[in-house]
Amino acid sequence: MYVEESIAEIIREMEEKKLQAVGAERFEYARKLKLCMTALRTAGERLGRYALAKRQAVQQEDFTTAKLRKEQIEMYKSVVLKHLLVNDLLEVNGLNASNDLASEVYASKPILPPAPSLQDVAQALAEAHYQTSTMSPKSIQDDRSSLDGCSSSGGGGWGG
Repeated sequence: MYVEESIAEIIREMEEKKLQAVGAERFEYARKLKLCMTALRTAGERLGRYALAKRQAVQQEDFTTAKLRKEQIEMYKSVVLKHLLVNDLLEVNGLNASNDLASEVYASKPILPPAPSLQDVAQALAEAHYQTSTMSPKSIQDDRSSLDGCSSSGGGGWGG
């Protein structure tokens, strides 16, 4: 069955990491990678079905459904990657010692989080739209300035 391309790429990368882990006798890490790849294949197949449904919606010029499918794909992929600790397992920042220790997620075969329905996606989009449309331009500016550490009053912020 078709596995969504970005998930397939992660699986290929994990397969290489698993071979390296076995060579370095990091067997717990290799076991986690194997379990993660199995779970990712399942999630990737579901994402592949969603991508097919999105393409069909586009062909039928049902752009509302296509947009919902696109958001559904992004939401589910994000939840799955976070739940399975994919960034930790890929060791993008170098060796991660926690990968060699037992973890709750990989105590047994990981259970994937539930996929959002199109109704869930539509509700999340509506709530996000409502939140941004109810904020005044001043409150949006204040919100942004609180994130970057600067005050909107021009005082400069950190201890004067």
